[in-house]
Amino acid sequence: MSKELIQRIRAANPDFQKRVASGLFDLQYDADADIVYVALGEPTEGVSVPIATAGDDLFLRTDYDYKILGFDILHFRSRFLPRHPDGAAAFAPLFAFFGTGDWRLHVSLHQARQPEALYTVPSEAPLNYFKTYLPTVAPELALA
Repeated sequence: MSKELIQRIRAANPDFQKRVASGLFDLQYDADADIVYVALGEPTEGVSVPIATAGDDLFLRTDYDYKILGFDILHFRSRFLPRHPDGAAAFAPLFAFFGTGDWRLHVSLHQARQPEALYTVPSEAPLNYFKTYLPTVAPELALA
């Protein structure tokens, strides 16, 4: 990723930490494509920008003004999870719950758990994993 592109992304995202702190995410797994999509808030159409990582097929998704919308990881179960045991452990409960097919999950990390819920999906662990993973593979995108 060029320095110019990094500067544009940083300039377009002064509210990035606030948006992450809101705790609203959309997680989606496409089994046929073996891709996990993580959106900040509701999924929005955008462009994918590859992030240079050590063997991970990681793409930052931005709008046309470089505002970060989320990220995608290709070859998620076949290559990413075997290389990242912490990530595999974080996602194991989701795959155990949903199975290996397609799934989608809207997550609010600040929403109080409702005792009358029939089941609880363990969704915080994957998001907490990504909070630590992303800064290690893309430190140039660390946004204050």
